[in-house]
Amino acid sequence: MSTPLPTDVSRPTPWKALLAPGVKAVRQNLAPIILIQVVAISLVIAYYQFEGLRKSFEVVTRAKESGGLFFVIIAGAFAGGFLPQIAKAVTGSGAKVNRQFWLDTCYSGFVFAVIGVQVDTFYRYQSVWFGDAIDPITLLKKTALDMLVFAPLLFLPTGMLLLNAREVGFKKQAMREAMTWRFYRAHIGPTLVLNWAFWIPIVLCVYSLPPTLQFP
Repeated sequence: MSTPLPTDVSRPTPWKALLAPGVKAVRQNLAPIILIQVVAISLVIAYYQFEGLRKSFEVVTRAKESGGLFFVIIAGAFAGGFLPQIAKAVTGSGAKVNRQFWLDTCYSGFVFAVIGVQVDTFYRYQSVWFGDAIDPITLLKKTALDMLVFAPLLFLPTGMLLLNAREVGFKKQAMREAMTWRFYRAHIGPTLVLNWAFWIPIVLCVYSLPPTLQFP
């Protein structure tokens, strides 16, 4: 006698349940995601269409070249740590501006400075591995390696581990647990959907620009 099929065939698998928060986040933030992506695409098109804009970007290029690692650290800390906190404070959607606010801001800045160094180094190696051409094949190779390998295995885990370390009071045992597959599946896995939905078009835009402008 055969075993009857389950009646609830629509019941989500563990992975579907795991990724559901990411899908929900994409839906909730679809408008700003699309807006930012449209702006990024427009910026790349404008860069190649208007010589005046290219010349104005030379200021950023010179800052990146002269600043080196210091520029990367400051830019990463500001963009990922300070700017979001400032935006929250201005719009009234974050915590009160007090001592804790600045501690959180500084630590977030530190986390994103570390990630910034990783990303900038990765961009440099991408140029070595694949060159600086902007043909579709080269762009797809760089984007695939970025989004499917380095983002889920290095960039996202680094950020999550550093943020979690502070939450657990830098306790060794709790920090070791954050390096397990169980932690990855529970905390990093759900971010992948949102990460891919937002960053794949943005990264394609990034790799369409000259190397000196990619990180800025």
